[in-house]
Amino acid sequence: CLPAQAEPVKFGENLQWDIVNATLRITSPKTDSVAKMTPFDSGYAPWANDSLSIKAVEMPDNLTTIAVSAFESCKSLQDVTIPANVTNIHMWAFRNCANLKKVTCLRIVVGVAAVKTGKAMT
Repeated sequence: CLPAQAEPVKFGENLQWDIVNATLRITSPKTDSVAKMTPFDSGYAPWANDSLSIKAVEMPDNLTTIAVSAFESCKSLQDVTIPANVTNIHMWAFRNCANLKKVTCLRIVVGVAAVKTGKAMT
């Protein structure tokens, strides 16, 4: 696993990330602008090397899009809250999240491609 970054790493549109105490913190430096996860250049999320150690995810309120495979194989992740402004969750966003028991959407998400993990979701 990679050590936590000293400074957040930029990715997507108006987003940056770091990991602190097993929490993936996705933040937006410009909270008055839209933030989107865009397709990852490598096909994998930039935090993929740390996916087994991620237990929680924090996302900014201005996030509108969750990318393909964003949290794939985050096997320690247990619950996620989708911010109210998210309108698209792309396929495999939570694929192979073996311990994911609860996904809470703060609003009805318009475009959900696949949130299925093989377990009942609430």
